[in-house]
Amino acid sequence: MASTYRQHGFESLEEVRLLVALDFLGASEVLSQPFRLDFEHMGGQSWHIPDYLAVFGGSMWLLDVRPMELVKDDDALKFAAAREVAAACGWRYSVVAGWGLHVWSVLDHLSSRRRPSRDLLGMRDQSPRSAAGRGG
Repeated sequence: MASTYRQHGFESLEEVRLLVALDFLGASEVLSQPFRLDFEHMGGQSWHIPDYLAVFGGSMWLLDVRPMELVKDDDALKFAAAREVAAACGWRYSVVAGWGLHVWSVLDHLSSRRRPSRDLLGMRDQSPRSAAGRGG
């Protein structure tokens, strides 16, 4: 990410999309899978590992990423536990359950032009446009 000057782990396309959005928001820090949350509930014990802890806009955000159609009942319980922990720590909490198509297409387009392309193979001067300019 340009905003943190580091690469960050992800496990799905949806998580990549969140990282791109966090980069545009200017996140100063992002931690992938920051901790394991063990908790008890009426049905027994469970655990959950939130996807990201991010710092941006002067706030800490605990984030889970799960497309809405994949959220199950036990996920809702885990998300509720994560929300309680975030609140106890003074953090904000969100579940990223999807993107509007237009939002993601704009972010994708802008991110593709955000960084200058690098000529790692030294082939920039061999492109057809460059060759045409040399009379070839």
